[in-house]
Amino acid sequence: MGHRTTFASTAARFNGRVIFRTNRSGSIWAKRMAAKGQRPSPAALFIPAQHAGTARAFALAAQHAGLQAIVRQGQACAIWASGPLASSAPAWAVKVRLPVGMSAGQARAAISKAWGQLTW
Repeated sequence: MGHRTTFASTAARFNGRVIFRTNRSGSIWAKRMAAKGQRPSPAALFIPAQHAGTARAFALAAQHAGLQAIVRQGQACAIWASGPLASSAPAWAVKVRLPVGMSAGQARAAISKAWGQLTW
C-alpha cells in the first residue's frame, strides 16, 4: 500500500499550533497557525539529519537553490519537541523557509537539483 499523506498538529513554541505533514522521504512540511491578531508565518520544510555535517550540507544545497535555510538540533524544532513526532526527533534538522506559492515538493526538487550542482 502506498504512502498516505495526513496532517497533524502540535503546540507551537509560542502562540498557537503548528500543522504539519510528513513525506515518505522523511521531510516534513509545517506551518505555524497564527493566533488572533498575529501575522501568519511562512511555511517551512524540515529535513532531518543524523549528523551536523549532513545538515550543513543540506542547508548549503537549499541556499544554493535560493532558499533560506538554518540548521537546528532536531528537538529545538516545535514539530519534534512535543506531540506525535517527539519520539522520532532527529539529532539535527534543516529548516527551509518556503517562499509564498512554493510547495514542499518543489522545494525538495530544487534542493535535490542544487545538491547535484555543488562541487564537494
